[in-house]
Amino acid sequence: MKTRFNFFSVAMLGFFFLASAFNKAPNPEELTGAGATFPYPLYSKMFTEYNGKTNVKVNYQSIGSGGGIKQLFSKTVDFGASDAFLSDKEMSDAGGAVIHIPTCLGAVSMA
Repeated sequence: MKTRFNFFSVAMLGFFFLASAFNKAPNPEELTGAGATFPYPLYSKMFTEYNGKTNVKVNYQSIGSGGGIKQLFSKTVDFGASDAFLSDKEMSDAGGAVIHIPTCLGAVSMA
């Protein structure tokens, strides 16, 4: 049997592990996130599959990268999604540890 290394699966496993480790929500079986609109279709499918396998619900609101960063800094979400890494200043202003985990990538090209 051939085993395939799937970077995407490993990255998502790490993402959910870290998000649940820092989860301060009253219900540990639910994670809340907000941010970038680009990964929303992918996240929607992944979070549905993840819920089916683990019974952990992930509520993600695609409100834009800036909105996700604001929500993360105000600690109203467990994780935020952004199109870019935070600057050193933003990292120091975050008020806690922020871990960057790339979850998807895309390209812009001319048709």
